[in-house]
Amino acid sequence: MSDPLGEVVSLLRPVLTYSKIASAAGPWRLRKEPDGSLFFSATLSGSCLLEVEGREPITLMERDFLLMPDSAAFTMRSLHSQSHLLPFTVPERLESGEYRLGELEEEAEIRNIVGHCRFESPDSSLILSLLPSFIHVRGGEILPTLCSVLREEARLERAGQSIVLSNMLEIMLIEALRTCGELTLQPGLLKGLSDPKLALVLRLMHGQPGRRWTVETLARSCGLSRSAFYLRFTAALGVAPMAYLATWRMALAKDMLRRGGYSMGELADRTGYGSASAFSTAFTRATHVSPARYAREILAGSSSSGHSIPPRDENA
Repeated sequence: MSDPLGEVVSLLRPVLTYSKIASAAGPWRLRKEPDGSLFFSATLSGSCLLEVEGREPITLMERDFLLMPDSAAFTMRSLHSQSHLLPFTVPERLESGEYRLGELEEEAEIRNIVGHCRFESPDSSLILSLLPSFIHVRGGEILPTLCSVLREEARLERAGQSIVLSNMLEIMLIEALRTCGELTLQPGLLKGLSDPKLALVLRLMHGQPGRRWTVETLARSCGLSRSAFYLRFTAALGVAPMAYLATWRMALAKDMLRRGGYSMGELADRTGYGSASAFSTAFTRATHVSPARYAREILAGSSSSGHSIPPRDENA
């Protein structure tokens, strides 16, 4: 049986760019502008106030986990009564290696593990549209532990590190997504998977993307009428069934083109198109470039980028 959530996260191909221990004492206020990368934070001790544009303020407490795939602009500040009036400050690196906000000499009142990662998938924006843009998990045990192990692995720089970090990031993302039950209230993949009938359909779509699916056959597979299924799927996922299927097929096609070794006929067969020409037409319509050109551009980009730089702590 296919695992749609795991497959979507795996296709994102997350890469850790850096992580650090951040602490604070006394009054302080920090502003973070969006930079296109995923931001995550696990509060190890203490508490602070998080203010994300367009959302109600949240008090982050010990063992809270925060994940923002879109890396929206946000402010973090101490719980001191006048902290909202303070100028924004930049953390300073201490001799211990952690980064400090506020009073440098006082005992830390809050300590976080924070980090950023990027997605190497050329289709990341499309895949991310299936996932929540903001995740807050209250008082968990697993996610703060995963963050600690992730940071330790990044610090040690051992053989096979890039694979370990990538797999750990995938685990962290999946755990965050399936832990926060409130996310099923938002249209998207998680809400679809929370509906037993739609979960069956999603697993069929992901498990057999090459099958000639129609709205009728998908509706029959979960025991719903065509109209009831269409409305139920669209309300839960925020997108119509065949549009979702087309998105998933194109994401798979891009991944196969990136990895190479597939003929146009094989790509067509695996993504549900009757012929190489039909696949090429659909791919070009969706991406505005032909499959051959897309593969050349991906190959050229990979060869010019060189090796990945190991993650380091950064004062950012």
